[in-house]
Amino acid sequence: MKTSIILSISFLVTFGYGKCQTVENAPLTYVEIFSTGFDGSRMAYHIQPEGRYTEIKGSPYLSDDWINGAIQLKTDSVASPFRMRYNIYGNEMQFIYLKDTFAVSNPLKVAAVWLDNRRFEYLPFVINENQQYGYFEVMVEGHYRLLKLHGARLDAGRDPVTPYHCQNSTDRFVKTESWYFQTHEMSVPEALPESARSLSRIFPGSTPGLFEQMKIMRFRIHRETDLVGIFTWMNEQK
Repeated sequence: MKTSIILSISFLVTFGYGKCQTVENAPLTYVEIFSTGFDGSRMAYHIQPEGRYTEIKGSPYLSDDWINGAIQLKTDSVASPFRMRYNIYGNEMQFIYLKDTFAVSNPLKVAAVWLDNRRFEYLPFVINENQQYGYFEVMVEGHYRLLKLHGARLDAGRDPVTPYHCQNSTDRFVKTESWYFQTHEMSVPEALPESARSLSRIFPGSTPGLFEQMKIMRFRIHRETDLVGIFTWMNEQK
């Protein structure tokens, strides 16, 4: 069955991120279709992010600035252009439409989110034997995919919480990064090994050449440029 998306505002365009559908002559507004999917599920909800974290040091966002972004649906339609930002702590992709702020509430229907030229995919992963979902930044594409999972935790301060203040002035957001890999045969990304020698299990049959390339690169597994370099090199060998 052919699925169509109906809009009255031409915000679904061919954006260069893939093959997109053309949308025209529609009775619904963009926000209406994004707020309620054809199956009754909500695709976005209105939020008021400003002021939610004013008493906390640090930032829960990947970047405090609103930057150009696009939302690519699994129907191959691309909604753009938006001013967007990523709330890591809340696991929210936020966007502005007509001066109102929304967050994607059904990311399982989203194929990818673009923040400038950075691609994010909402994928399952396992931590402490529990399956969770998060927005992974795609650092290297190919048979061997290198993915970065941004994290943010809230470290509690020393000031007591009162009935009038639910946040402490000494609370602080601390950002983290975790590395994952995925091949086309894997539906769920796996955590990257912590040692360089253990990388050989990711790239079967490539051990001699892999270690030689690591030696040439002076590879360090905790260095982002080295991880990107070795995954790029391995994809070139396929």
